[in-house]
Amino acid sequence: MSVAEIKKIVTLMILIMCLSIMVATIVACNSAESDHSTGFSTILGSSNFDLKSDATSTCAKGTILVFRSEDSTLCVRIVARIIIDSDDWGGIAFFLPNGCILQDVLSTYPENKTTEEDSIVLWSAVGDDLKYTTTIEIGRSREYIPTGGGEGTIVIECNIRDDKKVAELVFGIEASAVKDNGVVIMGLIHDELLIVLPD
Repeated sequence: MSVAEIKKIVTLMILIMCLSIMVATIVACNSAESDHSTGFSTILGSSNFDLKSDATSTCAKGTILVFRSEDSTLCVRIVARIIIDSDDWGGIAFFLPNGCILQDVLSTYPENKTTEEDSIVLWSAVGDDLKYTTTIEIGRSREYIPTGGGEGTIVIECNIRDDKKVAELVFGIEASAVKDNGVVIMGLIHDELLIVLPD
């Protein structure tokens, strides 16, 4: 038997071994049990909003999601794209219902701009009879001076208090403001968003 024939036989044997390994791997993968559990949260309700001011270019568009996290905590996430007019000192405000505990606020507002003062201000109140207990204000001036405006994305993260048994949640959003003859009107436009939770 020549050297060339021996090389052909060895090459053929290596090829057969490689094919056998590939077939065995495919069979093993197909027969293995797959774990399809994602561990993702479960959406319980949602509401979209699209708030626009007729007097200015101020607007807020986004979604509120209510979900049960992997550890069974009832959570809320508000994601909004906002634009605040450069002449508007009323900005945008989000109102969280009683029992909703603010965890975090992420913001890119105002994108591509610098501001000397904080563009986000948080207000909180305590009382079982209150409809809203937390307010998140963006680009709002209590001195009635335009803050320069801009746009950005806002993400608000909340949990619902453990002892708060709720069948529905009502969130508030308002935009723009005006001072007329010494009277300040906050929230020239506003909306309430109801999310009904399953039993």
